[in-house]
Amino acid sequence: MTPRTLVLLALAVAPCAVAQEKPAAPPPPPAAAKSFDLGVQIRLRGDATRDLDLAEESDDRDAWVLSRIRLFGTFRRGEKLAAHVELQDSRAFGSEASATSNERNVDLHQGWLRVGDAKDFLRLGRQEIAFGEQRLVGSFDWDNVGRSFDGALGRVTFEKVPVVVDAFWAKVKESSGPPERSDVDFSGVHATWKSIPGIDLDTYVFVLRSGARDAAGDDRLVTTIGARGHGSHGRLVWDAEGAIQTGHEFALDRRAWAVAGWIRYELPLPLKPSFGLEASKATGDGDPLDGRFEEFDNLFPTNHLKYGYLDLTGWRNQRVVSLSAGVAGESVKWTARLFCRALALDDPAGAWKAAGGAVLGLDATGSSGRSIGTELDVVGTYPILPGLTGQLQAGWFRPGDYAKAVRGDDDALGASASLLFVF
Repeated sequence: MTPRTLVLLALAVAPCAVAQEKPAAPPPPPAAAKSFDLGVQIRLRGDATRDLDLAEESDDRDAWVLSRIRLFGTFRRGEKLAAHVELQDSRAFGSEASATSNERNVDLHQGWLRVGDAKDFLRLGRQEIAFGEQRLVGSFDWDNVGRSFDGALGRVTFEKVPVVVDAFWAKVKESSGPPERSDVDFSGVHATWKSIPGIDLDTYVFVLRSGARDAAGDDRLVTTIGARGHGSHGRLVWDAEGAIQTGHEFALDRRAWAVAGWIRYELPLPLKPSFGLEASKATGDGDPLDGRFEEFDNLFPTNHLKYGYLDLTGWRNQRVVSLSAGVAGESVKWTARLFCRALALDDPAGAWKAAGGAVLGLDATGSSGRSIGTELDVVGTYPILPGLTGQLQAGWFRPGDYAKAVRGDDDALGASASLLFVF
């Protein structure tokens, strides 16, 4: 073979050799795994009340049936991206114009996008926000609609400290037009510390700003700084919380505070009998001319059953002391609990307000005393079938000297029965 022929053969083979030595392209990354969870919650509840106005002269007996249906789905793409959609139909039986009308009761209860895992994430959109005992920020699940906020919540988990920190912002009300300062915004930071065995400590700062102005151009600012401890020691379980408020109520400087707590002990006997003591206090304002506003604002709470089934007071201008006793089944997880509560005003010259904030009575002289009255409540739950739970609640209120003076001396009664199906 001539030299020329060898050169030509080498030139022909070289590209093939180079192509064979070139590394193969890496395979494309696998698509993020997809998953989803779907569910439904149906709650039917019948309520009945009598003499909530405490006046025997009027007939205010009432009964109604409520329906709440929630359809929800959580859709995940990989480990750090999720979306949640929850539709809700909330209605009272017979509230529509006729049996053939369609008044569009369906609304979006939650609809959010979450980036991150369960320990560290940012959640954007309409969402429930609740902390601790929900005395200040809660989902208000007792209500037939419930509560959700439009905003953002971020969470960071520190393993070494250890502490979990949540920071949030929510638009409570968007003004229909300018100026923007008439909006209502709610924001805050909440941290849960787990450094002591058997005890968790919550610390928080919440800021509620309402830009709506009075005639003088002043707005509302409520800054709440508080702490909560809760834990267990053997058969003893306890919870204690306290908060102070600063800011301003239009032209008045805000100076208010509140404390609350409970302790419960379970005996090592069949039916798990337990006994508890609860107490709460929140300041009121009976002197509107002293330049200070001293009524504690309980913000966006879940009040129901913390201060009485009939919701005759919230965590503002009140003193409540309660004794309770309960039992629970073992093979079938039913529960029953009886409460005896004494309700009173903190400032007898301040307003008596219901759990929702409506004014029930006012004696600006303070001469009617503090005693709102005594309430007996009973609550029972029973799992009827897998996924179906029944609940009974009832309350009986006997008015005290203050309630008799500003409203009436009739006893108030209320009861409810509900069925909850969850799939």
